[in-house]
Amino acid sequence: MMDLATFKFVIIPLALVAWWWARKGAPPWWLPAGVQLLLALLAESLAAWLLYHERPNHQVYNIYMALEFASLSWLVASIPKPDRSSIRIALVCALLFFAVYGVEWYRGSMSDDATLFHLALNAGGILLALQSVLALHRLVQSGPVDAMNNGAIWVLAATCLYFISASPLLGGVIHFSHSEPQIALALLDVNDVLFVLRYGLCLVSFIVLRRLAVRTA
Repeated sequence: MMDLATFKFVIIPLALVAWWWARKGAPPWWLPAGVQLLLALLAESLAAWLLYHERPNHQVYNIYMALEFASLSWLVASIPKPDRSSIRIALVCALLFFAVYGVEWYRGSMSDDATLFHLALNAGGILLALQSVLALHRLVQSGPVDAMNNGAIWVLAATCLYFISASPLLGGVIHFSHSEPQIALALLDVNDVLFVLRYGLCLVSFIVLRRLAVRTA
């Protein structure tokens, strides 16, 4: 039976296919959404390959975390469309994120790649969740929103759900990793559930985009 950690190699390619399928008349956030999916597939594939060969893979995730933060900030700043306010917020959040990342690297967390990744994900996740909430506010202010037929709602839900939940979860992983490793592993399993749900919601968002394009053609 396929476990959730492996299922990511099914859900991400499916989301990429749906992303390409929804390209006709796509909104501004379509491109950064695809960039993020491609980065996720490459990072997860390389990390799995390193793990299979019993080599450390946390450095892959550390690099990916920075690239993911940039691509998702680009995505969220493009909803409903890029403007000075959303770009300014994204830049401020980027400065905060890379400041935290740089400080932790300088303090020596780089010697423990797993800790650096979890700390970066906690900081970046909180900032991405904040940006997503603000993007949702902009979207609602821009006019009437049909939640079931608006792809942006689904992709924002994916970002909010995962990063609001994953930040405290991975904080727990850091806390329990040495004292209670079984609890840390259980929390990582919950994170895998959230990960798959996140990309499942992305898949739904592209299906909604495609259905809307067909309906308006």
